[in-house]
Amino acid sequence: MRGWGLLLLLFGTGCTPVPQWYPLPYQRVLNVGADPVGLGEFVAFSQRAAQEYVVADILEGAPNDVWRWTNQNPTLRFFLLEPQAWNFQVNFVLAESTWKSTGPVRLRVLLNGQLLGQATGMAQGRHEKSWAVPPALIKPKAENIIRLELDKVFVAPGDGAKLGMILEAAGFRKLGSGNNE
Repeated sequence: MRGWGLLLLLFGTGCTPVPQWYPLPYQRVLNVGADPVGLGEFVAFSQRAAQEYVVADILEGAPNDVWRWTNQNPTLRFFLLEPQAWNFQVNFVLAESTWKSTGPVRLRVLLNGQLLGQATGMAQGRHEKSWAVPPALIKPKAENIIRLELDKVFVAPGDGAKLGMILEAAGFRKLGSGNNE
């Protein structure tokens, strides 16, 4: 009797199905690009993430470009943590080819819809302008919108494209760095 019980036990365990075997799936590396850096206080258009700062009227450039053409009202966004004293600085070029058509240009700078400053009678060539920013105009821990308004732009005769300035860099620097206008 004892032999039958052992035999039944052996056969009972042998009736279970053998688990299926599957090979590991092919392993792939997901390339998601560079880590996002988020918005900051200043952007140079040579930066990889420069397009993240653009709101409107700035033409997209090639990945290795260090500048961008603008239309009449280039608009940018920046993230500022504190409403401390800042300078807003913009580096740009008024191209000789467009300046021949427009003549002297006036630039108005608006921060969050409020006039921050202006520069008038600008000639062709490279410009670096900056204005002291009153802390009351800054939205702390939020996006701050800068709108640059040009009074005149070059209008291409063929397709009507409007070209304003060549923008190299813009943003906020701690008060005391840059030129005050």
